[in-house]
Amino acid sequence: MRHDRTCDERGLTLTELTIVAVLALLVSAAIVTFYINSQASWTDASSKSITQREATALVSHMANEAHRSSQAVVTLVDGANCRLEFFDAGQGVARYAFWWDPADSLVHEGSGAQSTASGTSTVERFALTPCTSCDSLVELTSLTMRSADGRRITMSTTMAMYNRASP
Repeated sequence: MRHDRTCDERGLTLTELTIVAVLALLVSAAIVTFYINSQASWTDASSKSITQREATALVSHMANEAHRSSQAVVTLVDGANCRLEFFDAGQGVARYAFWWDPADSLVHEGSGAQSTASGTSTVERFALTPCTSCDSLVELTSLTMRSADGRRITMSTTMAMYNRASP
């Protein structure tokens, strides 16, 4: 009895199966690597964005309080970090204040016994200087905050005091 082998036999050889498996593994590894790198980039950008928003919100709130005040007093808290107190005309008690707390490295704000942290990002520097040639300006020379991934965000501005009533 003789068996004739024809060329129409179907199936995969072990070599073909191994090549397909290796190619599938390489494609899967490339996709996973791309996903992990994309996720890391998104996390870094998100962390920096959150810190920038916190810094912008703090500067905006400080400017609003300055516009409502007639006088500002800047005192040194620790090294280059400061405390900023706003006063209404003829008042001997600060109406509102912003200060850097060395215990948690955050900027706090409030009036009287009511105070709260202005954000969650670490503040490395909160430096202010009053305008020496006029009494209606205060300069935020450096607000340096560090995002969760370690990037520094620095802002500065000058605020004018108009002694406006709150809306």
